[in-house]
Amino acid sequence: MRRDLGLPRPGDEVAVDLRTLTTDRTDLVCDRTRQINRLRAQLLETFPALERALEPTSKGPVVLLTGYQTPAAIRRSGARRIETWLRNRKVRGAAALARTAAEAAEAQHRHQQCPHGSARAQRLHTRSGATIVGKTPFGLVNVAS
Repeated sequence: MRRDLGLPRPGDEVAVDLRTLTTDRTDLVCDRTRQINRLRAQLLETFPALERALEPTSKGPVVLLTGYQTPAAIRRSGARRIETWLRNRKVRGAAALARTAAEAAEAQHRHQQCPHGSARAQRLHTRSGATIVGKTPFGLVNVAS
């Protein structure tokens, strides 16, 4: 531990600024966690096979969900087209992610389509986009890295 730093005093301007920054960071982390949990819940309703196969805390799966929300859309496009789409958006591991998504879509092929599929897919698209870019008091910040 450094001994050259003095103890912060309750009225010290630096201590107040540090407390404010720490509180803002905590708020951002809580917001991000809430967004991911909502995205997971929506994905579980719409596409449970993909929810089990992907980890929506990283950028690649969230970017995938901005373009492909349903098993039918993924099956129609195929792994190669999805891979190209992901590469154009600078997603790391695009080939593996596209294969995983295609396999999950095939695994859910037997699962019946829910009657409100398009409305759920639209909400999933909206939530995934909000998860990539979050609004903060400092403006738009890319929170998925």
